[in-house]
Amino acid sequence: MNQMDNAHNIQDDSRQNMIDWNVKKGYLMSESEPRRTELILVIGKNVEQAKFLWRLVRDKHPKDARVKFVGRNPTFLDGLNHEAMLIVLIGQWQLNPVATCSHVQWFEKLGARVIIE
Repeated sequence: MNQMDNAHNIQDDSRQNMIDWNVKKGYLMSESEPRRTELILVIGKNVEQAKFLWRLVRDKHPKDARVKFVGRNPTFLDGLNHEAMLIVLIGQWQLNPVATCSHVQWFEKLGARVIIE
């Protein structure tokens, strides 16, 4: 029985060390701290509309994040990291098929924040 308790303690210690490392790197934050945003996906009817309307609302969002404008091709979304992602649906985003594709739904399910402007 003592060996089992020791194994659980080692496992708990390693999990705590991993959490501490993630907190130091900025990956895990408490609920009271604002989430860090590294990537902003702007989805409009098309890229031109997204770029035009983004100029009107960009002051409300983090300045240090990379901004990518999403067209009508969902393959653009492959390989993006969802952890520090903000998805901004802007203008007539309902007309863009990418806004409702499985990639965007998956990002949302994994924790990417979605804002409708």
